[in-house]
Amino acid sequence: MSDFAVSIIGDPKRKIESETSRPGLLSISDLPNASGMASTTAFPTLRSVVAEAQIRGILGALEHTGWNRRRAAKLLAVSYRTLLYKMRRYNIARLSS
Repeated sequence: MSDFAVSIIGDPKRKIESETSRPGLLSISDLPNASGMASTTAFPTLRSVVAEAQIRGILGALEHTGWNRRRAAKLLAVSYRTLLYKMRRYNIARLSS
């Protein structure tokens, strides 16, 4: 980073150090688990968080488009085939009414 940029926005390394050493910031051990107690043992994996976010996004797009999969894929900015693959992977199907 140039000296000019550092003078305008500050040194990013110094900012990170000051942000992480400030009192009152949360650490992983401060986050509550399912029972409400602070612990790192019940923390979800990144894979499960990503899967949940994808499922919510896909279901939201499908609901928004009236379960039109081509429009939902376009709304999600993925290909139609990718949407079908994800729907199969997460067992997402429209219930018959």
